[in-house]
Amino acid sequence: MSADVCRLPKLTTIELDGCHSMVSPPVGVIKQGLVAMLKYFTDLEKDGKKSFVPVTVIGRFMAGKTSLIRSMQMSERFLSNRSDDRSQLDQATKVFKVCEADFDEVSKLVFHDFGGHANYHFSYPLSSRSQFIPMLVIDIEAFDRMAEDKGSNAACEEVCFDWLSHLYLSCPLAGPPLVVITHRDCVDTSIFEVRKKQLIAATETLRMKIINEEKAMAPETSPFFSMVSFCNASQPLLTKHMPLVFSKSSGEKEIIDLKHVLYTIGFPLLTEIPGRWYVMMQVFESKTDIPYLTLEEIDALFPDDTGRVMLQYLHEIGRIMWYRNQTLIARIVFHRVELLTKVVELLFDHTSKQVWERRIQEFEPFRLGSQRITKVKYKQMVRHFEQSGVMNSILLSRLIEAESEIKPELAIKVLKVFHLVCGPIQENFEESYIVPYFSQKVIAVKEGGSYIPLKVDICFNGLAIPGYVYHLLTAIYVDIHISPLISVDVGVNGACVKEIDQTMKYFFHNESESTVSLIILTKPANVASSWSSQLSTLERLTNQLAEVWKGAHYDTIFYCSHCLLTKQKELSTKVDPSWSHNLPVYTGKEFQDCKQDLTAQGLPSIPLPLLYPCESM
Repeated sequence: MSADVCRLPKLTTIELDGCHSMVSPPVGVIKQGLVAMLKYFTDLEKDGKKSFVPVTVIGRFMAGKTSLIRSMQMSERFLSNRSDDRSQLDQATKVFKVCEADFDEVSKLVFHDFGGHANYHFSYPLSSRSQFIPMLVIDIEAFDRMAEDKGSNAACEEVCFDWLSHLYLSCPLAGPPLVVITHRDCVDTSIFEVRKKQLIAATETLRMKIINEEKAMAPETSPFFSMVSFCNASQPLLTKHMPLVFSKSSGEKEIIDLKHVLYTIGFPLLTEIPGRWYVMMQVFESKTDIPYLTLEEIDALFPDDTGRVMLQYLHEIGRIMWYRNQTLIARIVFHRVELLTKVVELLFDHTSKQVWERRIQEFEPFRLGSQRITKVKYKQMVRHFEQSGVMNSILLSRLIEAESEIKPELAIKVLKVFHLVCGPIQENFEESYIVPYFSQKVIAVKEGGSYIPLKVDICFNGLAIPGYVYHLLTAIYVDIHISPLISVDVGVNGACVKEIDQTMKYFFHNESESTVSLIILTKPANVASSWSSQLSTLERLTNQLAEVWKGAHYDTIFYCSHCLLTKQKELSTKVDPSWSHNLPVYTGKEFQDCKQDLTAQGLPSIPLPLLYPCESM
C-alpha cells in the first residue's frame, strides 16, 4: 500500500479484512487502524528503516533447532553437545527464545525458537503472530526409529503433524513450512529416501482425514478453515518448499544456503520497521538491569508514541510482551522476553522431576516472618505439590524469588493470566495455588442421598485437543467457582468444587474420548438455580476455550436429570435447560407434581419441569 492512500483528505476507513499478504504496513500496524498506518508511513519516511524476516522454529526435542539457529548467527556450522537423558543438566530450550541473525547490513532473520517438548505447545499463543515462516526441524534418525517401532503415521504425528497443527491453530495465517531434516548421516541412503516419502505421505493422510472430518461436521466458514496453509489441499503441505537436509558434515556453505532460502521465502513477508521504532527496541534491550517497564516509564521515554502504536507493534512481532487486554498485568511491559518465559519455566520445565530433586538437595533453611522453613517442611511441600498439584504460596513465592527476577506478586498474576495456575485457595489454613497439570489424584463423583444430578458434555470433534488444553480448562473452571466459602479438589482428570450449601460441582476431562463433562449434584430445592449456574459456567468456559484452543469444534449435550437419577441405560439428551432462568425458586412445601417411582424411593417431590427436562420440552 502507498503512503499516499493514508493521506487522502476524506479517507476515514480502510477495509483490509482477508488481505493476508499485506506487509506494508505490516499486519501488526494494520490491526491498530488508520491513525497507526499513517504514523508508520510518516516515521518510515522520516527515520529510515530496518528490515526483518520473521521465522518460527518448531520441532521435537534434540532435533537440532537451536544448533541451526546458532549456526546461522555465526555463519558457520555449530553443533550442540547434549545428552538424551533429560537430566537436570539438560540445556535444551525451555518455552521459547527470541534471537536474531544478520543477513546483510539492513536485514535480519528474527527467530522464535520454541522448546521441543510437547508441554511447550501452550506457549505458541503467547508469542506467535500471523506472518512468519514456520521452520519445522525433523530428526530423521528419530523418525526412522519410531516408524520402525509403531508405524509411519504414528511417527509422523509425533515429529511433524502435532507441531504443525498446534502452530497453525494458534496462528492460522502462517504460511507453508520450510522442512529441515537433520541427522542425515545417521540413516542409510536407501532408508532415508523411503522415510522421507513416508513422512510426506503420512502428513497428507493425517491432514486430509482431519479436513474431511471437519467439512462433514461444519461449514467451510468454520474457524478451522482459517488455517490457510494447513487447509490448502491443492498441494502436499511439506513440499511447497523442498526439504533441506543437514548432517554433521554440513559446513559453512549449507548454513549460508539456509539463510538465503529463508530470506528468499520470507521476502514477501519482509517487514520494514521505521528507524525510530527500531531505536525503541534497542532502548528496551539495553535495560538489562530491570525486569520490566511500566507504561508510565515508556511514555516518558517515548512521548511521541501517541496511541502506543510503536509499543503495540513490537508486541505483535514478539520482541516485547504486553498483554494490554489482561487487567491484572495491562500496565506492565516485559521488555526482556526471557524473564517472562523463565517464570513459566519454573513450573513447566520438561525436566521437572529432576529439577525439583536438585532444589531439595540445594535447599537452605529460611524464615518467612516468624515461621522457619526447614528442609523437612520444604520437602513435604514439594511432595504434596507433586501429588496433588496444590502448591503452598510459601513454596511458590520462594521459588520465584530464588530463580527469577520478577517479584512473586507479579509472577503469580502472569501465571494466572495464562491459566497455568488458579486460586488462591485455603488449605489447612494456609494460602495455596493449584497447578492442575501436576495433580496425580483421580476425582470421582460421590453419589448417594437425594441429590439431583445435572450433566452437560462438551464433545470435541476434528483435530484432537492436546492434554495441556484440558488442564488450562480445569484452571479456568476452578477460577470461575473460586470463593472463600468453598473447598476445591483437583485431580489428573478434572476438579471438584464443594459449595457451602453442600452442592457438588464437577469438571471432568477425558482426553481419549475428546470430551469434557460438567456435573452438578444439587438439592431438589436448588435445581433451578443449579441449572442456571451450569449454563452460566458452560458459557464462560466455552468463551475461554476460544482463547486457549483456536478453531475448536464441539457439540454440547444436555442429559435428563431423571434418567441419570434412576440410572437408565439409555439417557435422554433431548434437553434444553435454558427455561431454568425463568423459573421461580421453589421451597420444599411447594413441591407437588411428582412421579410415584421417586416418592417410593423417599426422594422429595420436585416439579416436573425441573426433574424431567426431557419431558418438559
